Amino acid sequence: MIDDELVTTYLDAQPYLQAKVAAMRAHATQIAMDDMFYAMADGGARAFLAKETFRLVRGEPGAPNANGKEEDLFAGVHE
Repeated sequence: MIDDELVTTYLDAQPYLQAKVAAMRAHATQIAMDDMFYAMADGGARAFLAKETFRLVRGEPGAPNANGKEEDLFAGVHE
């Protein structure tokens, strides 16, 4: 976990949530089964799991949204 002030990128993972939960279940040996968020993946934790946050450590961030966070992990990546 990092402080919210250090987060540079926010992604809405809601469209991919079902696949994300399925992937977690498929890799059960790599996830603490008693973890609160995993245990609640079908219920209350869905709102939490539907958000992905990242921190840019090198380069320049992409265009910010209304909250000042970029929404494209690949903005500014050149071939």
